[in-house]
Amino acid sequence: MKLPAFWSALLFISGIWIGRSMPIPELLLFVFSITFFAAGLIIHLKGNMNLAWIIAAAALFVAGIFRIGLEVSPASPNDVSLFNDPGEWVTLKGEIIREPDIRSEKTLLTIRADTIFMEDKKITVSGRALVRLKYMSSGFSYADYIVARGFLSTPISARNPGAFDYRRYLANRKIGSILYVSAPHDINVIDEQAGNIFLTKVVIPLRKYILKIFDKHIDSPQKSLIAGFLIGEIRFIPSEIHTDFRDSGTLHLLAVSGSNVALVIGTVELILLLLWVPSRQRHIISLVVIILFSYLSYNQPSVVRASVMISLYLLGRLAYRRVNYINILSMAAILILIFEPLMLWDVGFQLSFAATFGLVYFLPIIYGRLSPSGSLRKKLPSFILMTFLSSLVAQLAVAPILAVNFNSIPIIGLIANLLVVPLAGMAVVLSIFLVLLGWFQPLGYLLGKVSDQLLAFTIKSVDFFAELPLAKIEMPSPEWYMVGLYYLALFLAFRSLKEIRSLRYLLAVVLVSANVIIWRGSISSFNRNPSITVLDCGSHPAVHVSCCNGSDYMIKEGSFVNALDSPEMNTIRSYLINEGIGRIEEISGGMDTEERTDSSRSAGPRKAEEISLLMLEEENRLIGAVVSHSDKNAVILLSHKELGVLSTLELKPDILIIPEPAYISKGFIESIRHFKMETLIFCSYRSLYWSPPGYEKIINHISGKKIDFYNVRECGAVRIELKPSGISINPVLDCNYRQTD
Repeated sequence: MKLPAFWSALLFISGIWIGRSMPIPELLLFVFSITFFAAGLIIHLKGNMNLAWIIAAAALFVAGIFRIGLEVSPASPNDVSLFNDPGEWVTLKGEIIREPDIRSEKTLLTIRADTIFMEDKKITVSGRALVRLKYMSSGFSYADYIVARGFLSTPISARNPGAFDYRRYLANRKIGSILYVSAPHDINVIDEQAGNIFLTKVVIPLRKYILKIFDKHIDSPQKSLIAGFLIGEIRFIPSEIHTDFRDSGTLHLLAVSGSNVALVIGTVELILLLLWVPSRQRHIISLVVIILFSYLSYNQPSVVRASVMISLYLLGRLAYRRVNYINILSMAAILILIFEPLMLWDVGFQLSFAATFGLVYFLPIIYGRLSPSGSLRKKLPSFILMTFLSSLVAQLAVAPILAVNFNSIPIIGLIANLLVVPLAGMAVVLSIFLVLLGWFQPLGYLLGKVSDQLLAFTIKSVDFFAELPLAKIEMPSPEWYMVGLYYLALFLAFRSLKEIRSLRYLLAVVLVSANVIIWRGSISSFNRNPSITVLDCGSHPAVHVSCCNGSDYMIKEGSFVNALDSPEMNTIRSYLINEGIGRIEEISGGMDTEERTDSSRSAGPRKAEEISLLMLEEENRLIGAVVSHSDKNAVILLSHKELGVLSTLELKPDILIIPEPAYISKGFIESIRHFKMETLIFCSYRSLYWSPPGYEKIINHISGKKIDFYNVRECGAVRIELKPSGISINPVLDCNYRQTD
């Protein structure tokens, strides 16, 4: 069987993927796994190889389901996450199990909780929690036993379509609670425990020494950049530089990758070679350095992958065995997922393995095809050709992952990597020598200055590429089956360079993909109904209206924060990209009618396809809009104070969308009672964690009148579709309202 590790990894990963969505009792899976493995071994010994391989494949698949089942099994009865959102301050005790994440505006501590104090009760708990300090602090260390007081909350889920799901991100790290600590006197270190001796006595002091050397010899922001290149310390890299690396397609350099590990090991091997250290001893020392370097780089997925791969390669060399890089890559994936199966949903893990697979499988094919006789090598230096093709296959391999997670694909990276990758490589090598020789003057000073100028030029180069037009393509997240068709087409495209018969299969996949896209677009256009999406932008109302004819409108409050980097604008921008909306007309509350077209200069509702603008003629001011379709009216008001104006226009809304009042008064309830609506939606709120006074009145009213009620504070964004058959409403989050006494 060719590539046994690859097929084993594929089956094991498939089991993990399926197992997370289809919970099966662990005991049953364990019995099946053992049975399959035993049956496969017996049949193999009897000589029936085909049946043995089938049974072994089933065993690997079931083993993947079993492993993820152990990881995502229901929380224990005393898990700390079961005490989230108690509505009062709590005190939590636990041990810091990861190195503190110290940033300029906050500090994050991951603890293993063991005790919680609430309502004057002491409760023994288990599980992990994230302690979030609202300030920068260096007073905590790995293995410290701490006590902290604050608000214990459930991590926030994605509250808008296409938004980042922080709860899922933390769940993949086995964290289900966040304790918000606001002041230094609310957290203290009770005991400084030993923890992992290797971390406390070797890794952490060595990392501090490295950062101290960089701080001494290299200026800002270059010292933050080289810390990211060498050991993945990116917390203090300025946000604008991080954005430039992302937009230029060179962000992979800030996540320590296989190339960084290879440079470090290559430098170590070169130094040992110059010292006449024998080959066998060099490889053993390199294995030790790999383990140390992985811990120095916080065991990031890309580092762990590269470290496992290089370790397997060196072990193969020590055993005098030939190695297959695809099998090595596959074994690395299996080993990592056995210990951390949730790593499969880590974006860094996905990018690292996809890019590396492209390099070890696709690159040899295209490189050999483009230069079979060496003619192309005579025209282009081999280094430039290899760098360009490496960048090309890596970009092709990770493109769907970038599209799914970031809604963008950097295309300028093909060119940018030709310059930036060699610059980063030279910077990494110089930084290694700086760490080793920084104490020796004036050599340390010279190495520091050269590194500083090299890094400054790297920053300017990345900024230049990021500012170029069309540096990246923005797109909505593709569906899972489109991702599968893409990878199948990519595999067949490269395979056709070796076997011409693969070309017919490639053509078939392309035709199927094109038909899927065309039919999806046709069906979507044919069944198009007006839709309203009430976005969650905190205290600023923002409502997207999509009409049957393809027109899109964004209705916003007049005081909406329009700065490009504001959270509100980032929310809207991410939503529009995820929805594939390139052009949209903005309508802002308080807008003077002179700023609009002639068709909007009248009092009362003004028709414009399915959307009508509500204008106040005497004040020349926009107060909201009406969306109508099939005798259904959805009224959007940008202030709850305009309810009285709405009653004078003789409108009968089926859906009323208004901001949440600061106080639910009796007059407000009477105004709501006046409109015999089917649905009430609050489109903004003043606080995510506190309801306004009198909030229970509106809950009691809608419960008694059987009115559907949604509040973006509890439900996240709310999508409404006006269908001929009725109104369809889908909130992003589950939200249940009950009548209060």
